[in-house]
Amino acid sequence: PLLWINAFPGTGKLTIANELPALLPEHSIHLIDNHQMIDAKITLQRRIAIPHDHLHRCSCIDFQSDNELGAQVAQEYKTAAREAGRPFLPIYLECGLVENMRRMTHAQRVSSGTGKLVDVEMLADMRSRCRLYRFEDIVGLNVDVSGLEAREAAASLACLIREWEQSEK
Repeated sequence: PLLWINAFPGTGKLTIANELPALLPEHSIHLIDNHQMIDAKITLQRRIAIPHDHLHRCSCIDFQSDNELGAQVAQEYKTAAREAGRPFLPIYLECGLVENMRRMTHAQRVSSGTGKLVDVEMLADMRSRCRLYRFEDIVGLNVDVSGLEAREAAASLACLIREWEQSEK
């Protein structure tokens, strides 16, 4: 399946996604970080089209809001999954604003040199003006990670992914 993880910047998407392989050892997980994609659409199609088998998950982390552009980009993930013959599972990570701001200013994020957003005022403004994009036609997973460390959030998510996979059989 293609696991599409959508959350506001600083929520912990990458940190949580990096914990999943150890918690889901029965499957390999290929992680696609939107910060590493130069030509997003071409990269997405190529990387999701990795030979598909049921022992291989593809996990994409992203932030898309509920505006027109966010909806368009989110649909590209869904289309790429369909074209690759993969089931598509949207995952929405929620995080309270205060905790989100704390995580955004964590020393590891600030010093990472990845170009990730670290401006808490910009985050607060963004969160006041928009919401996460959510697919209306697909049931996704919702996980509130506010009070959870990355490993705990990933463990909760791994259980939900397993339940979803069982329901898809």
